[in-house]
Amino acid sequence: MQTPRPITIAFADDHIAVRKGLIEIIHKLGNFKVIMEADNGKQFLENFILMDSSPDICLLDISMPEMNGYDTLKEIKGRHFEQKVIIYTMFNDSYNIIRCLRAGANAFLPKNSHPEEIVKALYTVYEKGSYYADLMTPNLLKTIQNKYIARDLSEKEKQVLKLCCSDLSYDEIAMEMKTTLHSINGYRDKLFEKLGVNSRPMLVVYAISMGIYVLR
Repeated sequence: MQTPRPITIAFADDHIAVRKGLIEIIHKLGNFKVIMEADNGKQFLENFILMDSSPDICLLDISMPEMNGYDTLKEIKGRHFEQKVIIYTMFNDSYNIIRCLRAGANAFLPKNSHPEEIVKALYTVYEKGSYYADLMTPNLLKTIQNKYIARDLSEKEKQVLKLCCSDLSYDEIAMEMKTTLHSINGYRDKLFEKLGVNSRPMLVVYAISMGIYVLR
């Protein structure tokens, strides 16, 4: 896959060896140009503000000193919502995936991703705006394409779906909805069945893709 010009990238990761290694890999495997590097989110934002033109893609680690990647993501999206941002991290648990997706991350890549997948993610985010490979099962993709399925959800299921996009635990969702954890687990399992998914982050991808949860 090629583009008329190099895809520009701004990259923040406090592990210099990781950063330099990934830069070398993506330069070898694709038409990319890293135009800015930073050791932490604070330095990244300071440099980002001073850039003559925004990069095509920002690539951010989560765990960084002074300002972490999540807070950096929120700052970037608060200033330039359309800016494409990929989170690249070893913290690929449900909590971090959900809060980064909710903050507007265009992709979420574990650091153990194969180099070719990273390159594919960069190209896909540049061309299509998002890349959720690990979260987008064939069933979920089909569900999103057949938008009528959203109308098959009950009001309670939609409410649970929206709350799954929050920081609330399932226990806290039950308290919010004034019901039992057993009931919430039942609604969740029904959502899994209807949408063809098996994890909470997949529910978040669906909610965002269908406009049930609005990022702005």
